[in-house]
Amino acid sequence: MTFSIYLKKDADAALRSLGPDDFTFCSTKISALGTNPYPGTGGDKEKLDGRKNLYRLHISRTYTALYRIDREKKRVCVVFFGRIGAAHKIY
Repeated sequence: MTFSIYLKKDADAALRSLGPDDFTFCSTKISALGTNPYPGTGGDKEKLDGRKNLYRLHISRTYTALYRIDREKKRVCVVFFGRIGAAHKIY
């Protein structure tokens, strides 16, 4: 099952503010959510406890994306993208 990827305005702006190498690396990782957004082995994706339908994707040791999955519409919505420290303040 393939999912479409959508980024909220702030998440998109944060991603686009990166330098070319980081932008390419992070956007590739986020795009991979379209193939499989669900957590599995490897530990880079995790369902956040106490949050309904909120997941996190660690991208290297620097960045994190928080996202929601809409199974009916086959859509992943990235609600936050930024540095890990800022993400930890949210969850």
